[in-house]
Amino acid sequence: TFTLALIAVAVWLAYRFSGPLQRLSEASIAMARGRTVTPVPETGPAVLRSAAHAFNTMSRRLMATLENQRVLLASIAHDLRTPITSLRIKSEFIEDVELRDKMNESLDELQTTTEAALEAARTGMGEEPSREVDVSALIESMCADLSDMGGDVTFEEGPSVRAVCRPNEIKRAARNLVQNALRYGQRARVAVRVADGVVSIVVDDDGPGLSAAEIEKVFDPFVRLESSRSRDTGGLGLGLTLARAMARGHGGDITLANRDGGGLRATL
Repeated sequence: TFTLALIAVAVWLAYRFSGPLQRLSEASIAMARGRTVTPVPETGPAVLRSAAHAFNTMSRRLMATLENQRVLLASIAHDLRTPITSLRIKSEFIEDVELRDKMNESLDELQTTTEAALEAARTGMGEEPSREVDVSALIESMCADLSDMGGDVTFEEGPSVRAVCRPNEIKRAARNLVQNALRYGQRARVAVRVADGVVSIVVDDDGPGLSAAEIEKVFDPFVRLESSRSRDTGGLGLGLTLARAMARGHGGDITLANRDGGGLRATL
């Protein structure tokens, strides 16, 4: 009888603690992925109620800060559109053709940067539903589109790989990696692989690679390395930033590594 009583108490305690802990764990994972988090019920034993209250307070402050940053970035980028358009119209009245062309080039760059900032502000704000898709077909289609546009892109044929994800985000992230490979590494060889339940999109290029210090630096917003500037590639330094944000929003990441045979390998 005493043993049965102990077992009953143990089961009751496990039930009392496991539910709140599970909800707290799920909310923490969602917040780490940049998703909208609903308040965790502040129920259960006192220690768990205290933990849930602290989490809810932190969550509200963090989400409010992130939302304010996104709104500010989107507002600045949006407000820049009007003066850019005005300057573009006024530039048509410049008689010096060379000066007019240079001004339009600068305005084109500013316009592209503005649109990229708007895209950065929107990243993580959308709530695209997750669904099961054929990742291999999704990436192969994206590679075909870039190849049709003149890019030297090849896709490695392989078995179908299916996964639950937000397909538009995964496609955008992978496209950024491929465009990066084309811009800095001449060509892109793309493959979709799966191991131990983890799906990987691998992009190899034939570029000069990166130093250890540069590998992490290139993920910072609006960072362009001196070597890329000297080649006038036109990159804005947001592609990898956005791609990594989308990957981490799926609980994944993006890694860069120099290949033994030369070039860089990007793995999502």
